[in-house]
Amino acid sequence: MTRENQIEARVSEYAESLGFYCYKLKGTGKRGKFDRIFIYGMFCCLVEFKKPREGRLSIHQIIKLNEYEKQGTPAQIISSFELGCLFFDKMKALFDNTN
Repeated sequence: MTRENQIEARVSEYAESLGFYCYKLKGTGKRGKFDRIFIYGMFCCLVEFKKPREGRLSIHQIIKLNEYEKQGTPAQIISSFELGCLFFDKMKALFDNTN
């Protein structure tokens, strides 16, 4: 079975290969924080990684996700390597075509 940290490592490496900057968010002391922030040009997105089928957001993460959406801050939940690659491929294409 694929573990969350395996998905996180593989997707982060893939995103970096596309030119995204990737930073692990740790030690913030805030409940509900997402795992990583990815930056590509002017685009910034918070990402929470979860195990396929079993991974669930905590109530604090759900609250944070709603807050991010209200602010217009992009946030994504990724539960597989394939979904992560698809997301970052689309984001890169979108922002490469707007610049």
